[in-house]
Amino acid sequence: MGLTAETQFLWEFLQTVKKPVVLYGMGDGCEKIVRVCKHFGITVAGIFASDEYVRGQSFLGYPVLRYAEAKERFGEMVILLAFAVFEPGLTAQIKRIADENELYAPDVPLFGETLFDRAFFEAHRDELEAVDRILADETSRRVFRSVLAYKISGKPAYLYGCETTKEEAYRRILTLGPRECYADLGAYDGDTVKKFLKEVQNRYRRIYAFEPNLKNFKKLSRSFWGAADIRLLQKVAWNRAEVLRFSAKAGRSAAVDKTASGWVRAAAVDDLVREPLTYLKLDVEGAEREALEGCREQIRLFRPKLAVSGYHRSEDLFAIPRQVLSYRSDYRVYLRHHPYVPAWDTLYYFVP
Repeated sequence: MGLTAETQFLWEFLQTVKKPVVLYGMGDGCEKIVRVCKHFGITVAGIFASDEYVRGQSFLGYPVLRYAEAKERFGEMVILLAFAVFEPGLTAQIKRIADENELYAPDVPLFGETLFDRAFFEAHRDELEAVDRILADETSRRVFRSVLAYKISGKPAYLYGCETTKEEAYRRILTLGPRECYADLGAYDGDTVKKFLKEVQNRYRRIYAFEPNLKNFKKLSRSFWGAADIRLLQKVAWNRAEVLRFSAKAGRSAAVDKTASGWVRAAAVDDLVREPLTYLKLDVEGAEREALEGCREQIRLFRPKLAVSGYHRSEDLFAIPRQVLSYRSDYRVYLRHHPYVPAWDTLYYFVP
């Protein structure tokens, strides 16, 4: 994979820099990065945010500055991007800031505590090299190596250089047809169901849409309740029928969480879907392993096309293809990174 012991890992590099290390952004991402910096003994000099979010407040004990104020206070900085970006306008703004200062986007896992650091990479080098060998096309290998280089270095340029559109994945990899039986695991407010319907020109056999978060499920229901051959399920896609603790955060971030006060019903796709599926999409906020276990018989018997998020946990980059291929070894495996920094929206596609 072109990596050696001399490859620069971001957290090691940050331990050596002389410039002030300043975080751009607030919220959960900032909290995680500050914790990691403390773990490695990296001093965080300050925090700034986009001008429209600065109201004289503080965050984690730091006064929140505007970018111009941060430049005046710190001069040349090493900036760590602490939020996710996919909108073209904001991406262009971040690129302009990166033209003026060193800027990195640390890879911190959405779920779990395992960092993609040197120790993790060396422990899983064989598994990563095995994935590199089984990928089905040159684009997948380029994406895999670029995402890996990004995770190690924190340099967004690796992600910018390997982006492809979801339309390319739909039309060149999945090639969906008019008789699909589709299960959307993590349907959110129905946006991915709508995308599917557009791609198949509203011709399909049946749709099963799983969404555990009640607020999101209500939006999903407003769009599709009573629609022909669309079954809506307010459940977590899991490996068995169970009631789980659940954190009903806003937006897409609702997830199974052992420390949460809420509860939600979970179920296995194999137990609820009694017909062959032809296409499965899994974006289940860190529960991909359990959801795939719950689809094992569908995969083993009927070999549906799969689109599986490969970015929620550090191990997903190698664990997702290994798990699917343990059920059926005759899939072709593709990897695509759709526009996002950090490496969110990195998906594995499995095609019969």
